[in-house]
Amino acid sequence: IGGLAAIGGPVLGGLLIEWSPLGLGWRSVFLINLPFGMLALVAGLTLLPPGRSGQALRPDVPGSLLLFAALGALLLPLIEGRAAGWPWWTAALGLASIALWWGFWRYEGRRRARLGSALIEPALFSDRSFRIGLTATMGFAIASGGFLLTFSLTLQRGLGYTPIDVALLHIPFGLGVMAGISQIGRKALPRHGRRVPIIGAIVMAAGCLATALAVRLALSPAGIGALLLVAGIGMGSLSGPLGPITLARVDRNHAGVAGAMHKTVQQIGGALGTAVIATVYFMVAAGGAGEWMPTAFLVTSGIVAFDLVLLALLLRGLPRHLFER
Repeated sequence: IGGLAAIGGPVLGGLLIEWSPLGLGWRSVFLINLPFGMLALVAGLTLLPPGRSGQALRPDVPGSLLLFAALGALLLPLIEGRAAGWPWWTAALGLASIALWWGFWRYEGRRRARLGSALIEPALFSDRSFRIGLTATMGFAIASGGFLLTFSLTLQRGLGYTPIDVALLHIPFGLGVMAGISQIGRKALPRHGRRVPIIGAIVMAAGCLATALAVRLALSPAGIGALLLVAGIGMGSLSGPLGPITLARVDRNHAGVAGAMHKTVQQIGGALGTAVIATVYFMVAAGGAGEWMPTAFLVTSGIVAFDLVLLALLLRGLPRHLFER
């Protein structure tokens, strides 16, 4: 399913940009969320079993708003600061983000003590697999989000590819992700344990760097696609096991909050990756000059690869036996 999504998402996005319904241009890609969001909502209400935790959480609207504000104050300067010339408000929002994160943590602690229910459960961090898996999920999301964004920008604005060309070039990447998740990761993880995501991180790092070099040398789409296949296999072999590893030893009473924390960290990492890596990308590319974009992509892919190598070193700290017998 993840591989199919990795293929279908860019293809649908490329078609929407090509067709530009209502003259929306690239903004039309957000229309994808409407039908699939409604389908997921209906399917969830009708197909999912009505299981409930023995320690069900109460809705935490103030905590959610604090988390939203803290993340927004962190991301907005990173996204808009470079183009605006880094005005004073970027530093002010950065400081405000630190205060908001601190306030969020304090509020959640008090809520937990008072109601026994909060968005974060500190007891989960006593489990080494959860702690390392959550950190690795953040690192992976930063790498993948930053790489895929700068890859698409470079091909279109640097090498003159059309949106549908870029979408079709994602197909070998998606096939690699599919193979990594459904074949390599699923079959090898129970037998080889932590070595599977470690090797996946290294293969993904090598594939991303090689792809960036191929783009820098303006190789043929076939050559770029072959290297994307390698990067996709590494990504699937890494991303597929991260969820099972993170949640393998979690107390079932905390399954809901553990799954939510894992998914939230994944989304935050993706947002940070696109914001931070894109900022570096446009700084190197002199604000978006086409001839500098392949070089900028090579630089940011080096950052992505470094992140993935650090992630591989982190994963060495996982227990030898990931799943209880």
